[in-house]
Amino acid sequence: MNVGDEKGCGQSRDADLWRSRSKSYDRLKWASDGGLLHFFIEQCEFKPGMRLLDVGTGTGHVLKEVQQYFDVEMFGLDLSPDMITIARQKVREAMLIISDVQAMALPDNTFDVVTARMMFHHVDDVMKGLKEVLRVLKPGGRLVFCEGVPPDYQAMDEYIRIFELKEKRHTFLDSMLLNLFHWSGFTRITLRPYYMHRVSLNNWLQNSELTKSIQDQIYDLHVNASPAFQQLYRYERVGDDLLMDWKFVVLVGEKAS
Repeated sequence: MNVGDEKGCGQSRDADLWRSRSKSYDRLKWASDGGLLHFFIEQCEFKPGMRLLDVGTGTGHVLKEVQQYFDVEMFGLDLSPDMITIARQKVREAMLIISDVQAMALPDNTFDVVTARMMFHHVDDVMKGLKEVLRVLKPGGRLVFCEGVPPDYQAMDEYIRIFELKEKRHTFLDSMLLNLFHWSGFTRITLRPYYMHRVSLNNWLQNSELTKSIQDQIYDLHVNASPAFQQLYRYERVGDDLLMDWKFVVLVGEKAS
């Protein structure tokens, strides 16, 4: 098999993954949580007439929320045609595009705000994707970026073991994200944490389109996690479920004027 075939095979697997996940994505607590969504959108500082690009728009949660409160021109971008199909049913006022954030067929200096919520951990070359975002932002425009992160470096190894079972992805710490923004050319960078309380482990596992075997392995890693991990996530056992506190960070970076 040559390199081109390998790439094509990988793209096919990714398409199958997101086709499957699109079916249950809206049942994930973190995806539809109003507190996190509002906290994220507050950082955009929208003004009437602004132009927004939501990269990795998924099923359209961010755009749906924005259209209720703000008079802005909206664009959404995602690699998955299945996610875009669902987003089109929710968001009538947005231009939705099937594209990779690492190579956007969009002109330079176009958008006032780019939002990226829980998607850059899936991007192969994070720096390349961030530089593409910087390119399409207008001077003075801002990237508003959200990622889930381990609550502390002490949880990093166990966090990575858990997610290795779930998917291929990057794991970030706060400091890594700050450095990536800086190295990509963003200025006036800020980072704010957000803690989502009492997140159901079972909700996450059962709505992530994982096999029963993988769900059981990830569940066991949580149940048998180190005391430090359990303390950092503030475990609360309710029947056969675990409720946990999850940490997210929202970064804002600007393109120099």
